[in-house]
Formats: sequence, C-alpha cells, structure tokens
Amino acid sequence: MFYKKLGITLIVSLLFLSVCTNYNIIKTLRNDNIKIDTFSPITFKGKMRITTFASPDSSFEAVIDALNSTNTSLFIEMYSFSNPYILDVLGNLSAKGVNINIILHRYHASYYENEYTYWTAYELYDRGINVYWANSTEFRYTHAKFAIIDNTTVLIESENWAKSGVPKNPTYGNRGWGVVIENTELADYFLDVFFNDLAIAEPYDPSTADHGTPVSYIVQSGHYTPIAEVETINEYAEVTPILSPDFSESLIIQLINSANESLYIEQMYIYSELEDIINAITSAKNRGVDVKIILDPRSSENNETAQILIQHNISVAYANTSYYGSPHLFETMHNKGMIIDEKIVLVSSINWSPTSLRDNREAGVIIKNTKVAQYFTRLFEADWETAAEYLYGAPEPEETPQPSWIEQYGWVVLLVVLIVLFVVIKYAKK
Repeated sequence: MFYKKLGITLIVSLLFLSVCTNYNIIKTLRNDNIKIDTFSPITFKGKMRITTFASPDSSFEAVIDALNSTNTSLFIEMYSFSNPYILDVLGNLSAKGVNINIILHRYHASYYENEYTYWTAYELYDRGINVYWANSTEFRYTHAKFAIIDNTTVLIESENWAKSGVPKNPTYGNRGWGVVIENTELADYFLDVFFNDLAIAEPYDPSTADHGTPVSYIVQSGHYTPIAEVETINEYAEVTPILSPDFSESLIIQLINSANESLYIEQMYIYSELEDIINAITSAKNRGVDVKIILDPRSSENNETAQILIQHNISVAYANTSYYGSPHLFETMHNKGMIIDEKIVLVSSINWSPTSLRDNREAGVIIKNTKVAQYFTRLFEADWETAAEYLYGAPEPEETPQPSWIEQYGWVVLLVVLIVLFVVIKYAKK
C-alpha cells in the first residue's frame, strides 16, 4: 500500500511539473496569497506585418477586419466587453465553426460596465462560445485587452470592447491605440499567457450568473474629426511583449531611461507614488530629452503628479475630453502608450498605477520600428495641439505672417496709376 501511494504521488508530481513546464508557471509565495510570476521579456525580431490603428479614428474597422480574418481559432482576454457589433461578429464566426475561447473580468469599476459585460457573457455563451471568468485571486483585475487569431496573429490595444472603446462612428469615443501583428512566435508567447490564465479561470455558468442588461445598438456621434486611418507595414521590426504583474514596471523604467531625444507619454493616469517612474521621467528631462505628457483630466492622482512634473519644467497637458463638457474631442483619455525617440512605441492596457503594474494581469507590446512609432507620434502631436488645458508647456502660438507693403497698399498704387492714366488719356485727346 505504501509503495502504491508513493507511486501515485510520483505520477501526480510529474504531471504537475509537466504542466508547470508547458506553461512556464512559477508560483511565488507572497505575504497574502500566491502570485504567478510566469513570464520574462523576450524580443521577437524579423520581417512582420504590423497594422496600426487608433480609437476613435479607425479601431472599429481594424478590429472587425482582424476578427473576420479568423479561420480556425480565436483566444481573447478582455477586461470588459459590451460592443454589440463585435459580439455579432464573434457569433457569426462561432456559427461557421471557429473555436472561440474568451476570458472576461467579472467585476468592474461601474455598475453598468458589470451589467453590460454580464449580458455579453450570456450572449456569447448562447452562441456556442466558451466563456470564462478571470481569476480575481491571482490578479486584482484581469485588465488585458488582447486576442490571438489562428495561432499566428496578435491583436493588442488599450481599449476594451465597448462602444466608446471601439466606436462604430469615428467622431465619438475614447482616445486609444492598437496594433495587429502577424508573427507566429509572438502569437505562441501570448498563447502561453492565455492558457496560463485560462488554467485558473472559472467556466461561465448561466444558471448562476446574472444575465445583465442588454446593450443598445444605437451609434453615438461626437465632435472629433478622424485623422488616423488603418495603416499596414510589412518590414523588419523588433517586438517585445510586456506583462503585468510579471515585469511591466521595470521594463517601462528601462524604456524611459533609454530615451535620448524625445519622450512622449499619453496615459489615463500616473500615480505620484510611482517614484521610480517619476524619477526616470525627470532624469530624462534633465539630460535634455524633449518630454511631453498628456493625461486624462478626471484623476486627482494626475493633479498631484502634474505638480511634481511641472516643477521640473516638464510639459504636461490635460486631454480634450468630456470632462470639459461639449463640444469635446474624446470621451476619455483612455490610452496607455509611450513613444521613445520616434523609433519605439509602447501599446498596452497598462495604466501607471501600483495596482495595474503590480497586481493586475495586463498586456502590451513594445515595437521598435520607425514607421510604426511615427504613426503614433503624429497622433500624439495632434492630441498635444488640441489639448483642453496646458498645465505647462503650451505650444507657441503660430505667428500670423505680416502682409508685405505691396499686399497692404498695392490697391492704392493701382488706383493712383489708373487715375493718372485716365487723366493723361483725357488731356491727350484735347
């Protein structure tokens, strides 16, 4: 009996080690619970097809086209989901036989975000899609927004699949960034992340879940003029996944420290208690880097951080959002991005808060490619020019060119010449 139990124990142990190896799971015991410190940053290099897009400009087109390209499998990890048009696309894919698995977070910041996500979860389940609730013990929030298409392509963005995050009408919605990257090795990396999180997720059970509140199909309009179309490149790039809670904070600091010429940050909020990040930003300014930061105006945390930054002569602006009433450009500055030297760009779900960096499941990519970085630089510069409030570093007003002497008085000269000619001709006839 002893040897039988020993044998069973050895078999179970080997199976456990096998699972840990397959998904690279390393569990580290911490003070309050067990966290999964699984992944390390890996840079994937080579020729890649990368599609760039932005909300509200072109995210709907980009996301719908990417999803509709799916032939066999679709794995999605999304904080909240309430866009009925994306729901219908997934329903149609499921009806065609595409294997779809989706992890959603069950509890959100607002009542309606909960209700709409509950409704979407039920509708997805009803359409034959495998739905799971994210594990709230391992991660405070599963706040990631990514999808893996046919095991070859990764879609990453700052926006949830909500009507304001991926709006059908591009004149209304949040400011956010997104990319679609075709690269099998990168897709494999994110598949490991997904299956790691799936292993601890809870299968959706409609008999025990609130079915929520249906989302309207009404398309809202706003005052924003789209400036960013979907663009695709197919050339050499270097792409590094960035994950919370694994290593996002250290990698963000490394990125800031690598800036030599320019550092443009567009964030929903930056907590002042993130001293290492604040210090990295101020150090960049001190070594001559052009630093500009756009924040959402609603957060009291941003007010504290902004006061620290402007003391170091760092240019800070509040985005033109619904906080300022109507008309405004964006509903929310929901972006979580950064551009370094117009050569490297961070596209992610990662807010700069202790929770987002250290406790949440967050996901993004760091892309080293000049064309990709310049795409988002143009967007940033446009947002900077149209910011609702400059706390420091307002752009210099364009000088109105002064008209030349001829432009100012040419008509007088012409009139005098005509009068003289008239007089000359009149007296010449006499």
